[in-house]
Amino acid sequence: MQVAHLSTAKEIWDTLKTRFVGVDKVRETLIEFLQHEFDVLKMKKTNTIDDFSTNITQIASKASNLGEPYEEKTLMRRLLESIPRKRYIAIVATIDQFADIKSKSMTFHEVVGRLKAFEERYGDEDKSVSGKQEQLLYRYKEWKAKSNQERRHRKDKIGTKSSQKNKGKSKVVDRENKEPRVKKDQSKIKCYCCDELGYFATSCLNREKRSK
Repeated sequence: MQVAHLSTAKEIWDTLKTRFVGVDKVRETLIEFLQHEFDVLKMKKTNTIDDFSTNITQIASKASNLGEPYEEKTLMRRLLESIPRKRYIAIVATIDQFADIKSKSMTFHEVVGRLKAFEERYGDEDKSVSGKQEQLLYRYKEWKAKSNQERRHRKDKIGTKSSQKNKGKSKVVDRENKEPRVKKDQSKIKCYCCDELGYFATSCLNREKRSK
């Protein structure tokens, strides 16, 4: 009903194109946006090859609908440059070495198929390695926590001994700081050797005479 009043196919097409695609400025803006999205596209660690290749084909389909289709080699190059090299380095190196991406001998979907086969073959091994790494990390954290606890225990023990030692020293200081004893009046001291007053028996002269 939107184009029922038009009489020629060209008028109908131009109307639909303007309505659903937009005028040239809008179209150019959309193409630039898609190009930027295509250029910064990167595969996340949680993505699979299927997920990421779907993102690429969706952008390519939108660009094609706007009259700017991407070539096969452009899609393949974007795919190989955007996946994690560390995880897929073996298959990427093989494709780069033995496949001529510039020629039409290999298609985008063929590259996706090879990457999926590699992913399914070595994906379990990656998970196994990742699991072992997580176990090692958990054991390291457990050992670290135990070591810190033992270190704190030793520190507390040393602090307790030090406080007890300082406490003992304080008692000695207290004894040393006591007032000195008051000397006795020697005039009232009686010698037990000669019964004289004024000196001790150890210094008595009569004692020396008696010993001779």
